[in-house]
Amino acid sequence: MTATIAGYGDGPAEAGNAVLAAQEDKDPGVATTSGPHALTPRRVQEHIGNLFAAGLDEKSVDQILKGKPVSPAEYRAALALRDKFRGDQDFQRKLFSGDLEARKQFTLLSAILASEVE
Repeated sequence: MTATIAGYGDGPAEAGNAVLAAQEDKDPGVATTSGPHALTPRRVQEHIGNLFAAGLDEKSVDQILKGKPVSPAEYRAALALRDKFRGDQDFQRKLFSGDLEARKQFTLLSAILASEVE
């Protein structure tokens, strides 16, 4: 059975629980995704929880989990923002001190740069 990550219910706990419930007929140690970095149901749940903890909304988490491509313009904008953040000591200080907004921006930026481009 394959889990569909859509309609997260009331938040991250429900999303993670949906993954585990959909996979209950499988061995929890068996990968539920494919590729070189296949994830077990527990790791999928942890990943979802981490994305929500970083401040991402359901739409962003859904896009990341489904591996939806980004537009060339979005990718270029992310590259420019990455370069800006590299030279911004205030942003780096906030990120490394645990500032939620900086963490959210960095997580979204990382997700965009790791995505395929349309």
